[in-house]
Amino acid sequence: MLKLKKHIIITGIILSLIFSINIFIEAVEPDDINHHDAEGYISRMINNNIMEIYEDGTFRPDEPITRGEFSVALAGQMNLSGVNTSYFNDLSDFAGKRYINALKEQEIIEGYVDNSFKPEQTITRAEAISILIKAVGVKNQEEIIRLSEYQPYNDIENHWAENEIKIANYINLTTDNSFFNPDQKATRAEAARYLYYFQAVRGDSGYITDIYPHSKKMSVNLDNIF
Repeated sequence: MLKLKKHIIITGIILSLIFSINIFIEAVEPDDINHHDAEGYISRMINNNIMEIYEDGTFRPDEPITRGEFSVALAGQMNLSGVNTSYFNDLSDFAGKRYINALKEQEIIEGYVDNSFKPEQTITRAEAISILIKAVGVKNQEEIIRLSEYQPYNDIENHWAENEIKIANYINLTTDNSFFNPDQKATRAEAARYLYYFQAVRGDSGYITDIYPHSKKMSVNLDNIF
């Protein structure tokens, strides 16, 4: 009887802790994402510790995301371990530098000609998509599948990231719309949506070898898994 009573007390304590944790998780969800069209994506990124809430308890979904924020979130979504090797000369005081180094080591991100990364600089929609396409497996122009007859947007023709944006649309990384606005600053909400769909299409990642227009599926060479 004593053992049973002890078991009941311990079980009650555990259930109380679980209940308290659930309340805490719900309580920290920022108010400024309520009823936002990307609320579901943002919530997943927060709950999976991929993207962070600011110290004042806000997420600021419609504010531009920086290169540093986007890169650290992508590294988290890819489950990359931090790398101590320094590849850029302006990351010594940046908290997520080890994850940026990891992406550089994977040839997913690049810096500027002066060997800087500029983590506090905002990132454009085209730049974000270009990085994600590299993260999926297309690492250089020789591997890009050229979809010359496929034109999902009216404003990407002859853009430097035209092919990457086409591929992104084909594999459902981006939504269908008339305009993509490639040079517009990517918002934190858009980044959350991109990262959510990136994980969905990435699966067992390797190098994309082909894309099938009707099924929107990609053929992947699994010999080159990261």
